Amino acid sequence: MEKLCSLDWPTLAAFAIVVLTVVATTFLTIRNQNLATAAQRQIADEAGRRQIQLAEEAGRRQIQIAHEAATREQEKLRAVAIADARRAWIGNLRDEASSFIAETYSMWDLHQQKVGRAETLRDLNNPSLAMAELGQWSIRYGSARTAMERSRAKVALLLNPQEEAAQRLLAAIDRSMSKVKGQEDPHQLNLKVIELLQPVLKEEWSRVKTLDLA
Repeated sequence: MEKLCSLDWPTLAAFAIVVLTVVATTFLTIRNQNLATAAQRQIADEAGRRQIQLAEEAGRRQIQIAHEAATREQEKLRAVAIADARRAWIGNLRDEASSFIAETYSMWDLHQQKVGRAETLRDLNNPSLAMAELGQWSIRYGSARTAMERSRAKVALLLNPQEEAAQRLLAAIDRSMSKVKGQEDPHQLNLKVIELLQPVLKEEWSRVKTLDLA
């Protein structure tokens, strides 16, 4: 008992407090380190996920950009193809209308030739010659008429029958054709054909220019 009483309790208590303090400090230090490590790991995980997300978004954006570029290129190629087709249409319509007009004049010239030769052939009083020339004339006339009607048909096929401008143009062409078939000069009606043809061609050229700017 005397030994127990002789112990330095304050020193012991101080030592115990130091030990507890060291243990508590060590515990707190380890816990804080664990918390810090966990926080760092969470931050790293979030950063990794964010990088993956950004990479996926960048990939999707690149795919979208490539798709949009391909779509624009397809639209551009389509516009070029349509513009080329319209240019070809303009050229075909202009050529066929010009051929029609030229063929009406050919028919009118043949009528004039027939009238001019008729009196001469009567004076020659040569039925064989008259029949031979009439046969040749009929062949030329038939060819000219067929060519004229073919050009008229091609023009009709090139035009949209629902459009008012096309209807007026075809009506003028038909009047010119009827005129020359009736052995009358189609010149004035052909001028009307040209007048009505020009706005049709102009409108189509405007469409081509719009496509070229697309």
